[in-house]
Amino acid sequence: MDETTYRRLSEGVAQAFVAALPGHLGGAVADPVLDRLIDEIEGRLTEWSALPAQGQRRTPLEIVRTAFGAEVPAELVPVTSRDLGEQAWRAHVAWGMARADVIAGLVPASNSADSAPAQGVLVATVSTNVMDRTRIAETVESLGARNVVWRNPGAVAEGLDSSSPAVAFVDLEHAAAHDVIRTLVAAGVRTVAYGPHVDDHALAAARALGASEVMPRSRFFRSIESLVPRPA
Repeated sequence: MDETTYRRLSEGVAQAFVAALPGHLGGAVADPVLDRLIDEIEGRLTEWSALPAQGQRRTPLEIVRTAFGAEVPAELVPVTSRDLGEQAWRAHVAWGMARADVIAGLVPASNSADSAPAQGVLVATVSTNVMDRTRIAETVESLGARNVVWRNPGAVAEGLDSSSPAVAFVDLEHAAAHDVIRTLVAAGVRTVAYGPHVDDHALAAARALGASEVMPRSRFFRSIESLVPRPA
């Protein structure tokens, strides 16, 4: 993807977020405060949208959540871009998928002999299955990487506010797997979804939602080592 197209998508999600703010906040924030917040967020997002993909250390949602601060009621702080409306969500997904594509072109594949990822690479696991989490953590940590468990969409959103995993593993048997995949893809995280081989619908849905890799659970557990980037 060329820089002009990527910047256009970055500007698009920034504009969509700003346009959604008045309706999202409604009468919950006084007009003078609302005007100042929108101006501040618009300025931050404008600066962010001018950066190349590798320079965008935070997602647009993180920028909005941080800017809201104590002046916005907690229940109005968006957990995902869906909370800001359909247009904002679609723009966020388009940007997230584009960023994933750009970053994939900049970073060598994890099974490449020339790959040299950063020390202490972070892997996120989204599963409520204790045995699965244990198996994944043991493998990830044996490779010198760090493992974090996010149990629900809220935890995923909070985790993305403070960190950016190199890869996330999502159990398709999780009740909120689809929402989790949407959030991760929108944030530009390489997402690997796994589930029962007999559940063709779940596997197909994960692909449609933008998961980078989708595989039956048996193959997933045989492949974890090749899916985790190696520390330098």
